[in-house]
Amino acid sequence: MHGVAHFTTPFAYHCLDSFHSAINGLLPPDIRVREISAACPEFHARTSTKSKIYHYKIYNEAEAANHFVGVHDFSSFANAVHNDRVRSPIKKISRFDVTKMDAIIQLEVEGTGFLYRQVRNMVALLIQVGREGLPPEIVPRIIA
Repeated sequence: MHGVAHFTTPFAYHCLDSFHSAINGLLPPDIRVREISAACPEFHARTSTKSKIYHYKIYNEAEAANHFVGVHDFSSFANAVHNDRVRSPIKKISRFDVTKMDAIIQLEVEGTGFLYRQVRNMVALLIQVGREGLPPEIVPRIIA
């Protein structure tokens, strides 16, 4: 995975290489920081992104995935307990790839932004389409 993180510090680090080594020395061996760089003060790892990719692997069929592609109101796929009311539920899904890999199917979703747990709930619906035989046309009906 290639996640991006940020933090603010009151210290000026002149040698990011030693800071990089120190962070990796504190992490378990299976988690690594690959790169460190200074960013402008306005940068935020979550809100400054141009695109996000969610990658899922499931043991099921997902033929309804293409119905998610496009600009839609995804209110039906946000978690009600999380306060997403301040954010617009209109989101653009630019890609929803379904790749068969032996016994599993890999789902990869790319969009300009997502509501809280939106992708998790979309994948859950696709699993229901595969397991319970719901028609793929259920997706646009739920989005509408």
